[in-house]
Amino acid sequence: KVQWIVLLACGIMVFGDGMEQAAVTLLERPLAREWNTKPDELAYLGSILFAGTIIGSLWGGWCSDKYGRKWTLISFGLLFIFGGISGAASRSFLVFAVTRFITGMGIGAAQCSSITLIAELSPTVHRGKLAMLVSGVGQAAGMGCVTVLGLLCRGSELGLDWWRTMLLICITPTVFGIFMLHNFVPESPHYCLVNGRQREAEELVRKLALDNDQADKLINGGRVHYVPPPQADNRLTDLLEPHLRESIAFICNVFVASCFTFHGHTFIYPILLLDVIHEDVRTEYVALSLASVAQVLAVLVAAQMMDDPQYGRRFTLQLLYATTFLLCGAAPFLASTPWLFRADNTLLRAVLQA
Repeated sequence: KVQWIVLLACGIMVFGDGMEQAAVTLLERPLAREWNTKPDELAYLGSILFAGTIIGSLWGGWCSDKYGRKWTLISFGLLFIFGGISGAASRSFLVFAVTRFITGMGIGAAQCSSITLIAELSPTVHRGKLAMLVSGVGQAAGMGCVTVLGLLCRGSELGLDWWRTMLLICITPTVFGIFMLHNFVPESPHYCLVNGRQREAEELVRKLALDNDQADKLINGGRVHYVPPPQADNRLTDLLEPHLRESIAFICNVFVASCFTFHGHTFIYPILLLDVIHEDVRTEYVALSLASVAQVLAVLVAAQMMDDPQYGRRFTLQLLYATTFLLCGAAPFLASTPWLFRADNTLLRAVLQA
């Protein structure tokens, strides 16, 4: 029961992040019309957004360990809202670019803290599924929603400022997410335990068990014990210690390989639809919406496979990488047939999200 509330709150936060990330890819024409921006200037927006995401991930990770997952999510959620409002109100490309950096910081911290919080509040047997529902389904659903929103706003009577309204709507999920976090979501017992708040951690464990009708299965009545590692002082450089190097190198390799391809495709696919197969705007938005539906379905399948002992995390990841390789390799040869090109890229986007 508690996990579903946490899943909903964290999912809403990531949903808003997904909307904001996808919104940038839809602004090429309105920004060119508004400020006469050049293609290379528009390309910088994506880089600026992800530069903010990197800083937000690092800073948010530190804050999450220092001040707690819940309050880090709320704080960076407020920063995300500030960036969204400022972006919608900006009157120059430079100011708009700065607001994208601020928004990116909120996105980076929110995504990391959301996944950490749901993982630390989830039963082991369901941890993979719940974490993927937050990061995968939440983000994909947000991306799909913003394309539909773009169609509605663009076809409304808002005139040339339709994109400003779209950006304002993109922050509304985060407002609801902060409300839920503040009122209904507990802090992570793991965070409380490693920060010397043992009694609070034990009370949270008992409350979670009681709310989930599992109080009779508590070990030692919910009492917990934590032995801190030697010289633990919460520094980022601790990740470079010899006993962690191999694990950190592996994790970074997997994430860099996945994120480079995923975010690269997120930004290049709308451009390919316009420049390679010359889609009109409406057809482009519809294609992106269909791709988002495929993304959600792919994440649901992969999430089930991850927690299935028959497949597991590693096999699922290997299968997704192999499929990505094949779909990426096929895409250039299908550009002359629009429907095949769209189908290939829709599947590719779905596999990358998973």
